[in-house]
Amino acid sequence: MRLRTPYMRCVVTLTIPVFFLFTTLCLVLAQPEQNRVPISKIVVLNVDEASSGWIDKNLFTRFFMDEMRKINSSIEVHVHILYRIEDWEKLLKEAPRAIMVVNSHGEIIPIPSSYNADWCSFLGDLARLIEDKGWVLVNPIGYAFWGVGNAVDPQVGSAKIIGVNGLNCFMWGVGLVASAWPPLPEDYMNGQFNDLSKKLFDILGYEIGYDIPESIPIHRPLTVFNGTTEVLPLWALIEVKGENVTCYGFAAYKIGRGYLIWGGLHHIAPGTKVPEDITARLTAATIAYFIEPDILFMPAAPKKTPLKPSTVILSIFLVVLATISLYILKTSGLIGRRPK
Repeated sequence: MRLRTPYMRCVVTLTIPVFFLFTTLCLVLAQPEQNRVPISKIVVLNVDEASSGWIDKNLFTRFFMDEMRKINSSIEVHVHILYRIEDWEKLLKEAPRAIMVVNSHGEIIPIPSSYNADWCSFLGDLARLIEDKGWVLVNPIGYAFWGVGNAVDPQVGSAKIIGVNGLNCFMWGVGLVASAWPPLPEDYMNGQFNDLSKKLFDILGYEIGYDIPESIPIHRPLTVFNGTTEVLPLWALIEVKGENVTCYGFAAYKIGRGYLIWGGLHHIAPGTKVPEDITARLTAATIAYFIEPDILFMPAAPKKTPLKPSTVILSIFLVVLATISLYILKTSGLIGRRPK
């Protein structure tokens, strides 16, 4: 059949590539989802034999478990708490695939007794579990691996400070270099929530300015290098922007098959306090998005209507004023008197 008009020739010419494009798109959409990380369980490190740095581990764990119970229907994952150093050592030896470890110890991380205080080997092995077994390590606050803890081992004690060498050994285990010193003065390291975190908070029912402050001090942001190339996070909830520099808080860094999620929050201290309940909410929100990215397509939670302190004071004042006025009117006989 001859195509007698340019219009018909154009239609046929466009139909063939469109058909193949449509077929390819259908095949892609039919593939299993690749953006979900199949985490089998979440383990919270709250080991009795190790102390914590920049955070109260017990208070954080309590708040974190409360937050995870609230959002568990959205992500459907089991959360376990490890209280004993023996259980932590057993988990490391079993090395199951695709688990998430939340370190409630802040700048300290528990080290098993079998390492005989060889913290560099321990941190290197931990990094390789992330790289090879798909582990996800979440460290919400401070300069992670600043110290190790194990009161059973007299060479370590509940907290042995190793400084920047801890993060160095961890990163060397996977061929990377990193630092968590702020590139700007700490007074300029207040992070702002980005569009991702705002959307996520709306869905989880966290209101900025009520459940979470409007800005968060990110005083230990992570900077990672692979050779001379900076490794940027896949995503982050908090950003600190300065002149020619951007830092991130609660950011997900890909390491082999697994991830390191770095909070970078400032320590719990007077005047710069990030309370454990806020730290727990930020951690829970990060985990919810990491495990179930499709949570962003869920409807937003109903807005809370918190009363401002000024509103509460005014309401109390009006009630007291009305009570006094009613009392004066009654005692003066202006009300309650029977007509003659």
